[in-house]
Amino acid sequence: MTSWSHSDKDYIYQYENVTVRFRTGFLFEEIENAKIIGQYAALLCKNQNYTKPILLDFIHDYGHYYEGKQLSFLSIDSGNYDWISYYTLKRDTVFNQIVHEGVRLSDTINYQGKLLKEITLIEPINSVDKIIVRHFGFHFEVEHTLKLIKYAIENPDDIKETSVTTNLESYLSNSYYRLKSIPENKINSIAKRASKEIDKVLKNKIYREKDSISRYKVYHSYFFKNNKYHIFEGHDNKETIIDSVQQVYSIQSVNEIGSNDLFVFINPNLFMFYIKDFLEDTYQASNYQKIPIDEFEYINFIDLNLFKDDIYEIDYYNFIGMPPFKRFLYLREDDVLIKDFESYIDSHRRIKK
Repeated sequence: MTSWSHSDKDYIYQYENVTVRFRTGFLFEEIENAKIIGQYAALLCKNQNYTKPILLDFIHDYGHYYEGKQLSFLSIDSGNYDWISYYTLKRDTVFNQIVHEGVRLSDTINYQGKLLKEITLIEPINSVDKIIVRHFGFHFEVEHTLKLIKYAIENPDDIKETSVTTNLESYLSNSYYRLKSIPENKINSIAKRASKEIDKVLKNKIYREKDSISRYKVYHSYFFKNNKYHIFEGHDNKETIIDSVQQVYSIQSVNEIGSNDLFVFINPNLFMFYIKDFLEDTYQASNYQKIPIDEFEYINFIDLNLFKDDIYEIDYYNFIGMPPFKRFLYLREDDVLIKDFESYIDSHRRIKK
C-alpha cells in the first residue's frame, strides 16, 4: 500500500526590521510577492524612521477555502495565535483501534456524544511585542498591507486599545483560528484611505528576487512599481519592458532557437503569451486566454511543454506523482487555445464502419 502525506511549511525572510513569514504547501510564485511586500514595508519604515520589529504573516489559502478573499488582521503583540479543533473518539472497525474523528463546527452546539477540544498554539517568531499584519488569502495586495503598517506605526495606542479576540474558520471543517486584531470595519476603513507617503514609496522599483538564471543570457522576470507588476526581458544588465499586469501567478519562459516565448499566468485560469522573433526588437502579445477550469480549483503547479513546432501543451496538476487533471493545447501561430483536447481529437477521427 502506498501512502502519501503532506505538511505546510513556513518560509521566513528578513528585510531590516521587517520579518516576512509565508506559510504554504508548495513553492508558489506568491512567495515572491510576499518578499516584495516585505521590502516595501522596510522602505516605508525607513521613511517613517520606524525601527521597531514588524511581522508580516501570510497564510496562503492555496486550497481556495476563502474563495479568493484576502482576510486581514492587525494587532501589536507577540504574534502567537491559536488553532482550535473539535473531535470525538471512535473505534475503527477495519483496523480495530481508536481513532480521532473531526466534528464539524456547526455540529458542536447540540452534539450528543463526548466532544473533545484541542488547542494548538501557533508559535510566534519571538516573544517581543511588535506590529503584526496577518493575512489569510490566495493573493496579497501590496498597498493594502502598507496602509495597515502605516496606521499601526502612527497609532500604536489605538491599536492596543481597540484590539479584541476574534475567530476565523480554518480550511478544516472542525477547526478555527483564534487571534487578536482591531475590528474588521476599522481595517476596511484604513484600507480606503489615500496616502501620499505610500504612493511615494510605491514609486520605487522592487524586483522579483534573483534566482540562478544567468544574467548574461536572455531571461524574463518582473518588478513591482506604482501598483503594477512590470514584465521585462533582461540581457547584459539591460531591460526591455514587455507588459504590465495586475497579478503574476506564474511566469514561464520557453527559449527556442530564433525566438523567446513567454507565458504569464495572471491567475490560474488566465494567461498571456508573448513572443519575439530573433531579428525583432519588440514582443507580440496574444489575446487573453481563458482556461476553462473552476477558478477555485486546487492546483499544485502548471507545466508547459513545446509539443511540436508552434504547439504548446499546458498541463495542470493537483497531486504530486499523479498525471495532470487537465491538459490543453495552445497553437502559438494562430493564438488559439484548444480547450477540450479529447473532444477535439475525437471530432477529427474517421467514423468506423
